Amino acid sequence: MANYQAFSASVQGATHVKKNIVMQDASGKFENEKVKLIVVSDGHGDSSCFRSDRGSRLIVEVGIEELKAFADEMDGKEGELEETKNREIRVRQLIQRIITRWNIEVEKDLENDPVSEEEYQLCSNKAIRESYKKGMNQNGMYGATFLAVLATKNYILALHQGDGRCLMMDQNGQVTYPVPWDDRCYGRNTTSICNRDAAESTRYYYLKIDEKNCPAAVFLASDGIEDSYRTLELSQCFYREVCEKLVLDGVESTTKWLLERELYQVSLEGSGDDMSVAGVADTELVKLLLPFMKKKCDQMACEERARKAKEHLDSMQGKRNYLKKKYDEALERQKKITDMRVDEATLEAEKARKLNLYEQLEKAASQLRLVEETLQKLRIHKNNYENIEAEYKECEKTIQMMEKGEEAKSQIAQELNQISKEYQEYEERYQSYQKQYDDAMADADKLKNEQKTTDETELEVQEVKEQESKEQEKAVEEQAEEVHEEPEKETVDIKETFDEKEAYGSISLKEDEEKKIDGLYTELGKKYFTLYARNQVAEIQDICSCITESLQVLEAMKKELQLIKGIKICSNCGTEQDNTVAYCSKCGAKLVEEVKAEVVEEVESIQEKAEDTENSMEEDK
Repeated sequence: MANYQAFSASVQGATHVKKNIVMQDASGKFENEKVKLIVVSDGHGDSSCFRSDRGSRLIVEVGIEELKAFADEMDGKEGELEETKNREIRVRQLIQRIITRWNIEVEKDLENDPVSEEEYQLCSNKAIRESYKKGMNQNGMYGATFLAVLATKNYILALHQGDGRCLMMDQNGQVTYPVPWDDRCYGRNTTSICNRDAAESTRYYYLKIDEKNCPAAVFLASDGIEDSYRTLELSQCFYREVCEKLVLDGVESTTKWLLERELYQVSLEGSGDDMSVAGVADTELVKLLLPFMKKKCDQMACEERARKAKEHLDSMQGKRNYLKKKYDEALERQKKITDMRVDEATLEAEKARKLNLYEQLEKAASQLRLVEETLQKLRIHKNNYENIEAEYKECEKTIQMMEKGEEAKSQIAQELNQISKEYQEYEERYQSYQKQYDDAMADADKLKNEQKTTDETELEVQEVKEQESKEQEKAVEEQAEEVHEEPEKETVDIKETFDEKEAYGSISLKEDEEKKIDGLYTELGKKYFTLYARNQVAEIQDICSCITESLQVLEAMKKELQLIKGIKICSNCGTEQDNTVAYCSKCGAKLVEEVKAEVVEEVESIQEKAEDTENSMEEDK
């Protein structure tokens, strides 16, 4: 490894400089006594990868760190890589660590510098833009390729994801592309480290180094260099020129030459894309291959110049054929003109014929103008005729309408006559109804005066009744005192209550009856609850019958009190009226006469029924 030297360089492409597009390529190197490693990454130019410049830088940094760690891990264990199975496991683990680390670094970058709305608008694909905003597949913003080479004294390991090229030059100066190519990379399409299967689809190449297998140089390059040349073979001259610079001027001078001149010139004359190249070269071996490489490059240069000359010659031949065709066509036209011989007499005859035809044409034009003027006059006459015809039709319609109007006028006169007769009849009937109304209003005023007189009379009668009522109340109070002096008598004879002087006793019985009804209601509630629990609700019918009879007694007592007080209750509106009045003063309904004897009998009958029901209930208890 003593003679191996590493270098890397990246420049902004000519087109990117012109359009003010940030450089999306990145490259890096690391070397010590044991290892030499190089990394190249090309950030995608798609609008959805608007942070690809960051993604390429991150993968270069992560790749160098993880490859260093891998070299340290495998130091002294190189034999494990010689077995295919073990090598597959080790290398796949390495690739997985690199991709995982890169995704972690992407997340950190997003956390430290969140995407702004202006950056989101850089993505032309609306669906992808919206998925980014939702936090989905955000590593796609950082999409980039990945190429790396790790060289030790025992082996060389190359990793490749996406497009770009890994080129190896052996001890004989022959150039190969050792890493298998991904068929998904064609045209402007490429795979990326942001793909979900990035780790699985990354290709690699392993070479055990010995005396026979010791490459002179290994190069990594972004697709900008390859696209700047017509063929891959022609691009090899670029790497041979780099090798010559390394041998003659050293690594530092070569790197400066690439950065300041060569890479930008290649971009300007070629693809216009960003340019990245990195390499590990054994300068001693390369020095021995310089004559061969120079000869090869000169040969390819001569072939390219010959090809361009041939293309130029073919192009000139095509142009010559085109001009020859045009020349022949011109000669043919000249011949046709030379062969034309026109007779003078024929020419004069044709001129006379032309003049005659012109005169005829002028005459025909004059006649045509006359015809057009006549036609214009006829058009005016036609319009006048049409206007007159329209007025005639309108007048005819008016006459018809007037004729119809006379008929309508006669009909309207008849209808008016009929309406007049009907109006006269209605006027007579109205006068008759008006007379009836006036008579009714006079009768009503007369009845009002009579009613006023009646009301005055009733007022006088009412005063007399009130005086009699006061005397009756005084008599009742005296009788009540007598009843109070006889405690052994607990009941009152119902027949005696109809005496107007014993009204107080009726009121007392009424209150007793109401208390009795309240007690029955209470007993009914208790009885109902007990029987409901036993599902024997039918047994409360006797209590309900007793309550009904008591209510009847109470109603009869109310009638009795009405008789005692000397009042009547209007059955129509429920208003209290004096007992002497035959009709209700409020609604005018006839008041029903209450017979005292009938009331007494009704009360006695209801009381007897109530006592029988009560006794029956006591026996049931």
